[in-house]
Amino acid sequence: MLRKLSKTFGLVWCALLLCLLLAPAGWAQSFNGTITGSVTDQSGAVVPNAELTLTSVGTHVVTKGTSGPEGLFRFPNLVIGAYDLTAAAQGFRNYVQRGITVDIDQTVTANVRLELGTATQTIEVNANASPLNFESGEMKSTIAPKVVEELPLLVSTNQRSVGSFVLLMPGVTTGTGNNPYDARINGGLQSGDEALLDGVSMFEGLQGNGGMISMFTDFPISPDTVDELSVITSNYEPQYGNTSSAVITAVTKSGTSEFHGTAFELLRNTDLNAREYGTPNRGTDLENDFGLTIGGPIKWPKWPHTNRKAFFFFAIDDYWLRGGLTSPIQSVPSMQERQGDFSDWKDSAGNLIPVYDPATTRANPNYNPSSPSGPNNLPYLRDQFMGCNSNTPNVICPSDPRLTNSMAPGWYKWLPAPTFNTLLNNYVSPAMPIGGDGVLDHRELYTLKIDYYFTSKDHFSLVSYQARAIDAVACYFRVCQIDSAYTGVTPHYSQPLDRVNWDHTFSPTLLSTLNWGYYNPGGKSIATDAAYAGVVPQIAGVGSHTQPSGLSFQNYSPMGADDLGKNNKSGNVVNEQMTWVHGRHTVKFGGEIRKSQYSDLNFNNLSGSFGFSQANTGLVGINSGSDVASFLLGQVSSASEYVPTVGTYYMRNSGEDLFVGDTWKIH
Repeated sequence: MLRKLSKTFGLVWCALLLCLLLAPAGWAQSFNGTITGSVTDQSGAVVPNAELTLTSVGTHVVTKGTSGPEGLFRFPNLVIGAYDLTAAAQGFRNYVQRGITVDIDQTVTANVRLELGTATQTIEVNANASPLNFESGEMKSTIAPKVVEELPLLVSTNQRSVGSFVLLMPGVTTGTGNNPYDARINGGLQSGDEALLDGVSMFEGLQGNGGMISMFTDFPISPDTVDELSVITSNYEPQYGNTSSAVITAVTKSGTSEFHGTAFELLRNTDLNAREYGTPNRGTDLENDFGLTIGGPIKWPKWPHTNRKAFFFFAIDDYWLRGGLTSPIQSVPSMQERQGDFSDWKDSAGNLIPVYDPATTRANPNYNPSSPSGPNNLPYLRDQFMGCNSNTPNVICPSDPRLTNSMAPGWYKWLPAPTFNTLLNNYVSPAMPIGGDGVLDHRELYTLKIDYYFTSKDHFSLVSYQARAIDAVACYFRVCQIDSAYTGVTPHYSQPLDRVNWDHTFSPTLLSTLNWGYYNPGGKSIATDAAYAGVVPQIAGVGSHTQPSGLSFQNYSPMGADDLGKNNKSGNVVNEQMTWVHGRHTVKFGGEIRKSQYSDLNFNNLSGSFGFSQANTGLVGINSGSDVASFLLGQVSSASEYVPTVGTYYMRNSGEDLFVGDTWKIH
């Protein structure tokens, strides 16, 4: 049976390699490690044909090999973890070295020195192998599993991400801030790095994001699901040729021969926070990051072969946010200005800022175009609003048809009253109620990994990450403000990230690693205040009324969030790496195929955006006018609307690459 399987595998790999070689041009990445060394006697003479046995401490998987004519041995394609090495040769005592730790893509040197004696005598070494790299000039920093497990990460408006640990590495800087999103490694460009998860790139389709942006921001990977993290900064091997800065590599945890599990919760609470400066109360901040992990062996009844082993690892990481850490200060019009009374509209010196009637605009017969424009030389004139009795400056008569037919009251009824008795910066955003308008962030991350050793020469693993989120940012008014690209928008996304890995040993000197990966960080967004589209006034002539129009003001906080979109930016990757050890040469060759796409549906601003300024109710050359008065009178200063000819577009791209490299060990 094994002979038939071996022939089948050989045909599969030959077909795969043929496909890669025929490709016209990403890179293959192997995250497995290697243990290498030499077998010598007490005098330093090489010992050929020594029998070596390597046993995984966690899974008890056994790998056997022999030393070559020059006493050299090599165990490649090793899953990261701890190993015990046993060596035996005729006329020598048995040799055992325990606790050899293999990190991500690390080559560990564990030299064996045999002593004369009988096989019943054993030399046991309880020490790790040397951490020094004797194999290449590669510069790499590694965060050990114990550090990932025990070092706490801050819970602050987002899920914890193992990418935060990259900041601990030498050569990593974030500039003036401390945001991992801005990380630059070894003087490279932001986003010049590449992130690999279980041997496959986390690139985000044709959008081009990757590296720290993917691992920290777009797909935060819980530290409870990652076994190890490393950063390769220079002199890396040719399979890492798809980056201009550094390679960040992470490996998902695996189950072991014993059942293990954890449960956790990290809490951030309003009662534990201080009051923000300038606000009367503490803003609501309720954050919970909780979950569990469990892993162990998979035991099925009537297992057909004793050499078959299977293990699983499962994790859940849930993050909930209610409220906000800060209470932003907004600017809202006073209650009397909303009625057309601008007698309180004054400058810092207490002088009344005049508000003029745009319907009375006329040319100034005394204007001198050869002189500078100013208060005494205005090109146009307007009459100041004086109320119904023509004796109350800056008051629009309530019976003015423009005021009685204004759309503004239909918006202002949803706007809260000022907190302070000032013209600007007069409204403190309240603590966001749970389940109501406000910050709502709910993120879920599910992880499942299956490891299957179905022959002594084959290791198969399947990893599936499933992330979901409903991410509603601050909506300080019932009709949201839109002062940034994100405020007032509710992104929903479901992100699958899958990996399949197959390690096959043709012989002790010829090995293969085949990886497949899929990542689709797509999602959709809709304005948080979309439910108010039929409640607030609808402006005639725009392309859609499914969401409120966006209103912006020169002095006051905006209202309305017109956003509707959906995108997918998936990436499919297949890579293959062959490793051939021939004497002192280690040859690695293979290739990668990437299929990427970006599909975007964009219907933002179909309801239109309208701006209001002081100029429409003022005079050029003097401090005058009010953007609120312009709004009451329907005097728009700027407007835009998105009229798509094609609402959705689809981009596709394919890339193929090959690589080959030879590491020659002289001594």
